[in-house]
Amino acid sequence: MTDFVNLHTHTHDSAFDGLGTEARFVERAQELGQTAIGFTEHGSLRGLYTAHNVCEKAGVKLVPGAALYLADNAALGSLAADEKKSLAKHNPGREERRAATKRVEQQRRERAHITVWAMNDVGLINLYKLTTWAWQRGFYYKPRIDLKRLEEHNEGLIVTTGCPGGAVLAPILERDFKTAISRAEHLARVFGPRFYVELMPHRPLDRPDPTSTLLRIATEFEAGVIATQDAHYPIAEDAPAQDVLLCIHTNNYMHDPERFRFDTHEYFLRTRDDMRAAFGAWLPGLPGSVRERALASTLALAEACTARIKTGRGLHLVAPPLPRGISSYDDWVSRLSAIGSL
Repeated sequence: MTDFVNLHTHTHDSAFDGLGTEARFVERAQELGQTAIGFTEHGSLRGLYTAHNVCEKAGVKLVPGAALYLADNAALGSLAADEKKSLAKHNPGREERRAATKRVEQQRRERAHITVWAMNDVGLINLYKLTTWAWQRGFYYKPRIDLKRLEEHNEGLIVTTGCPGGAVLAPILERDFKTAISRAEHLARVFGPRFYVELMPHRPLDRPDPTSTLLRIATEFEAGVIATQDAHYPIAEDAPAQDVLLCIHTNNYMHDPERFRFDTHEYFLRTRDDMRAAFGAWLPGLPGSVRERALASTLALAEACTARIKTGRGLHLVAPPLPRGISSYDDWVSRLSAIGSL
């Protein structure tokens, strides 16, 4: 009988740091006796159609999701001409101007992760809208959204405090409690009972245990708690291969002590018993009753999810508006064909 499901996972479609196909993740979930799985690729829904097909074939329920990139204002990207002019005006010296420009660009590059799951078909459409906007309008080094966009398209979605790089957890780990509480307050106001505190059995070794702050947020904003593993590969034995993958993607060497790496080799799909043990090791301050409630929440969320990927015939792209002076789509196609033949 299923007593826990993994809802926060990254396959090879999280191209930078995920290892393993959707099929391999689903196969491993079945080996663990789990009847559902959530895929949360970084910044996109890449692989969602494949995940749907694999899950359908295996009889495993898919919970569609994503780990989106959240910026303060995702509409801002590269400095516009008037912004450069303003910086030059207030920083006349060449080095001053260069430093000011670098400061602003660095601020705009800052982003956090936010875990999002679609709970019904409306939520799935909103997830499509958010990722589309992120790639078309919010892209600056990464496809980004912001709280404004998330609020506009919140219906049918569940959001959480995120991973150690998350919108709420990251500032907690940096002891920036003001930012963490402000973001949690905003998410709780917009999402209500669809806002969860995400508890993971991971934390950077040089950071404090965030348990007490996360539980205070859960209490203060009446948020549910949910346990996730943040799996980046199916089994523990895949960890060395994923470490090599990180070296390739960062153009680095395994022996370099300063290179980017994960803090542990424990980012694989777990069972409920595995999760209990990991929480005891990494979040010793987490009360057992809260831990069990968070583990049970994974089942409740998976069971409540009704979002379904629609496939087959009868699907159509949204028709673009007709240009001025063109009366029909046939006329438009004819004109485009004539232009192309010249």
